[in-house]
Amino acid sequence: MRRTSLALVSSTVTLVALGVGFTGAASAHSAAGPALTVNVLAGRHPISRDIYGMNFAPASLERQLKLPVARWGGNATTRYNYRLDTANHASDWYFENIPNADARPGALPNGSTADQFIGQNRRHGTDSIITVPLIGWTPKARAQACGFSVAKYGPQQSTDPYDSDCGNGVTPGGSYITGNNPADTSKHAGAGFVSGWVRYWTTGTAPRRTVACVSTSSTTNPTSGSPPTATCTRSARPTARCCAGPSRPARPSKRPTRRRR
Repeated sequence: MRRTSLALVSSTVTLVALGVGFTGAASAHSAAGPALTVNVLAGRHPISRDIYGMNFAPASLERQLKLPVARWGGNATTRYNYRLDTANHASDWYFENIPNADARPGALPNGSTADQFIGQNRRHGTDSIITVPLIGWTPKARAQACGFSVAKYGPQQSTDPYDSDCGNGVTPGGSYITGNNPADTSKHAGAGFVSGWVRYWTTGTAPRRTVACVSTSSTTNPTSGSPPTATCTRSARPTARCCAGPSRPARPSKRPTRRRR
């Protein structure tokens, strides 16, 4: 469905700097300020549709809103392995690797959760923004694994109620556990891993436009369990672009499920 571009329609507005509530020199200084004129009819252009979007919008809402852009992003996408359809859920859920449910895991990466997300967007005429793992690590196996094993790193403030060996990476005294090994859950994922995913999009799975979005991680309030090593690179897809920015969704009230969409 063709969307109508939005544009700002108004008239010339004149803004004059006024000194209010001041006396003496401050008032005189304010009164001497320049008159500013803004012509909103000059240099007009349509508002980009790309500023309107949602993160993981439900299919029914995406369709109802005719959503221009949908984003695949958040902590659970920072180290997502598209080949295994497995994500590390970072501090949202005990730094665990949890594979998504797949009807045909042997066919991966075809049919992955990311593929289904992009396919949903294609059906609704929505562009996709996909977080790519530039943190340098990605899950090493399609299996549940603990980022901070209690057996390996000692007692912790909180553990997974479904797996008491998976801790939250914080000591009983409140200090972050440091020196943990990212290889407990993950393997190195460099530029080749990311570019391989982008090339996969260009084989026909990507709808309209698929934008590679850099994932970042905080060092002052750790959420990913591994050091951030991200830089922004553009997708090979001609219309793709690159964005950046951390995102932290709310902590789930129960263990994330192995999703099937």
